[in-house]
Amino acid sequence: MQANSSENMFFFAWMFTTLLSVYKIIWEIYLYILAIIVLYILYKVLAKKYINRIEIVGQGILITGCDTGLGHDTALRLAKTGFTVFAGCLKPEGEGATALREKGGERLHVVPLDVTSDESVNQAVDIVKSQ
Repeated sequence: MQANSSENMFFFAWMFTTLLSVYKIIWEIYLYILAIIVLYILYKVLAKKYINRIEIVGQGILITGCDTGLGHDTALRLAKTGFTVFAGCLKPEGEGATALREKGGERLHVVPLDVTSDESVNQAVDIVKSQ
């Protein structure tokens, strides 16, 4: 009968330590999740207060390489955001420039620009300054 009693004590001690271990793990997970939530809320609050925003009104931007690819997508995105965009295109009558005119709206201006030519760069600068 004593062996059975000590086995029961051992079992209950093992069960108790197992439950404590599980409880500790759950508590740690809860604290990690709580910490992540608190940090996220702090980030959102502080980001609104301290991150400088670009004033869009009256701002213009010249982007080169807008016939295709990243330049094309960036020009469209910034025009939709509210910037006045001067999209430098190697072929101002090409497919990419035509698509920019159709999708860009009144804030997007296609500018003929060949970055390998000083004359073309100077003409593009004059166009941007005039507008």
